[in-house]
Amino acid sequence: QQALYGLLPESEREIIHWKIGQRMLKGISLHEREAKCFDLLNQLNPGLSQVRTNEQRLELADLNLLAGRKAFFSAAHDASYKYTQTGLLLLRELEAQGINIWQDHYQLALNLHIQGTTASYLTNHFDEMNRLGEVITQNARSLYDQALVYEVKLNAYLSKDDRVESLKMGLKALSLLGLKYPAKPGIPHVLAAVIKTRLKLIGKSD
Repeated sequence: QQALYGLLPESEREIIHWKIGQRMLKGISLHEREAKCFDLLNQLNPGLSQVRTNEQRLELADLNLLAGRKAFFSAAHDASYKYTQTGLLLLRELEAQGINIWQDHYQLALNLHIQGTTASYLTNHFDEMNRLGEVITQNARSLYDQALVYEVKLNAYLSKDDRVESLKMGLKALSLLGLKYPAKPGIPHVLAAVIKTRLKLIGKSD
C-alpha cells in the first residue's frame, strides 16, 4: 500500500489526504479536536491545495493554532513554528479573498501572530519574529495586546543573553501596562516576572 502511494502524483496524494482529514473531522466532536489536532493536521495540511471556502480556511487556521500551542507546551518548537506558519498562510489567503482578518476575526489573528512570534524566536527565526511583532503592534486593539509583543521580545533577547535589548523591551511593556520601573542594568529577569504577573492580572480583570 505504501509502495502504491509512492507512485501516485503529488496532486492525487493531496486529494487523498484531504478526503481522509475531512472524514476524520466529521467523526469527532468540537471538544475532541484539540486532543486529536496533530492527527487531523497530518492529513489536512498536506491537502491544503484542496481548500475551497473561507470557512475551511478559518477552521484550518484555528486547528493549526491549537496544534502550534500544543507543540509549544511540549517544547516541540520546530513543530510549533511549522503549524503557526501554516495558520498564518491561511490568514493571508483569507486576506487575499478580501477578508479583513483583524476586524472580522481579531482574536484568531492576534493569537496566531503571538504564537507565531514566540515560535519564531524559539527556532531562531528572529527576522520573522520582528516582522510578526510589527504586524501585531499595527493592528492591536489595546495596550495590553501590544505589551504581549514586547513580552515575547524580552524573552527572545534573554535567550540570546542580550541584557540591554531585553531591558528595553521590558521597559516598553511596563510602560504600556501603566507601570514605571527604574532602568537598572541586570534586572531583565525581574522585569520578565513583573510583566508576566501584570499581564495575568489585567487578563483576569478584562
